[in-house]
Amino acid sequence: MSSLAWRIVSALVAIALLISSHILFGKWGLFGACTFVIFVAIIEYKNIGFLRIKTPTSFQYMFLAISCALYPLLVLGGVSEVVTLTVGLAFFYALGLWLGRDKLPNVKLLTSLGIGTLGLVYCVAFPALAMKTLIEVPNGALWFTALLVVVPAGDTGAYFGGRFFGNRKLMPSISPKKTIEGAIAGAACSSLFGALYFYYFLPEVAPWAAALACLVTGVVAQCGDLFVSLIKRVAEVKDSGKIMPGHGGFLDRLDGIYIAAPLIYALAKYL
Repeated sequence: MSSLAWRIVSALVAIALLISSHILFGKWGLFGACTFVIFVAIIEYKNIGFLRIKTPTSFQYMFLAISCALYPLLVLGGVSEVVTLTVGLAFFYALGLWLGRDKLPNVKLLTSLGIGTLGLVYCVAFPALAMKTLIEVPNGALWFTALLVVVPAGDTGAYFGGRFFGNRKLMPSISPKKTIEGAIAGAACSSLFGALYFYYFLPEVAPWAAALACLVTGVVAQCGDLFVSLIKRVAEVKDSGKIMPGHGGFLDRLDGIYIAAPLIYALAKYL
């Protein structure tokens, strides 16, 4: 099959698994399936994030341990998310200094700590807010689905907009194939399809507010795509993994969803 065909098949299988887990086991089934994906994405980040720095294995596994402990505390713990995250970062810095001492030059040690900090925020705190949207806020499943509508709609619009109309490169040093025209088409699709979703499933949100919120979320989601592309570019790898044929790793597909999650959570909780 062609690369596009593999992308479509992989996406349909992933969607079918998520829907099945929700139908069979409710929101907690969906939570469990998403948690598995999030943990795999954390491993993918570890594999590519520390690759060029050659960070000691003990440091990398410490990052994994703190990530896996921090995630359920952020989602299910009764303590403030800010307190939980900062305590986790404090332990990461303390242990990282000891595990990296005399094994890395100061510049590489500081770089490793920075890469780990990015990972704890991007691959743990951000998706934790997506899960809190699902299990904590009223109509959480509908809000969580909104995240899964707005971001993929933008991805699809950007892909076809860039393919048929793209001429001007967006950020060629980070992602050579992305174009300004594709980015505009993606943002428009996020706003349009997101507004339609809110109109039918979350009508308590004013249409103009939904369209504006989805537009902003779509733009931010595209920046998440560029962010992970930057990490892969520095690591000199094409994909974060190989678990999804045609797509790469889970992180390759979750990049925009992760960075958009705090926005949807804030809308759902405070709007």
